[in-house]
Amino acid sequence: MGILRRGAIDSIVKYRLALGWYDHLIECTKDLDDIKILDVGGEAPTVTHLLKDKKIILHIMDLPEMCGLGKREYTEVKYFEDLRLVDTSYDIITNYASLMYMDSLEETLEIFQSCNPKYLVFGHVITTKEETYTTEQGKTPYRIYNMTDIIENLPNFELIEQKEYPINYDRLTSKLGLEVDTPLKCFNFYFRNKTI
Repeated sequence: MGILRRGAIDSIVKYRLALGWYDHLIECTKDLDDIKILDVGGEAPTVTHLLKDKKIILHIMDLPEMCGLGKREYTEVKYFEDLRLVDTSYDIITNYASLMYMDSLEETLEIFQSCNPKYLVFGHVITTKEETYTTEQGKTPYRIYNMTDIIENLPNFELIEQKEYPINYDRLTSKLGLEVDTPLKCFNFYFRNKTI
């Protein structure tokens, strides 16, 4: 999605609240007043708008061009162009519709765990019952995960809840060049650190 302009955020948040996409994020922040969040993939403006009654320290990891745009629009946010540069702890790590673009699921989840968050909130993750595989969106690698691969690479976390959402197969198959009958599901996942 990239960096959002401030004027578009309110309508996007209302739409996603209606869909239930933010239910997990609201749940894991209800007892926190001061929150340090790492947002992977540029959803941070909607996250801060959603949690505007809380004190938030926000870091974003995104593509270099998105970080450049963000630095001009949201000067109060710290940006990382590479997940391997993240070197601090967080209360929450969010990742909406961008997990499938990460180079390595194992490395990504290992870095997430090293940040010792209380919660991980993954949104709009396309999954399969088959083995994890990579396809392409244009020339960009796009990974479709077997859910077991995600859970097995998060040994310090327990899956609290997952919500399934309908998939627009026409859009997805044309975007990724998939067969029409490819068995896929779309989920939001809410994980809690086993130490809390």
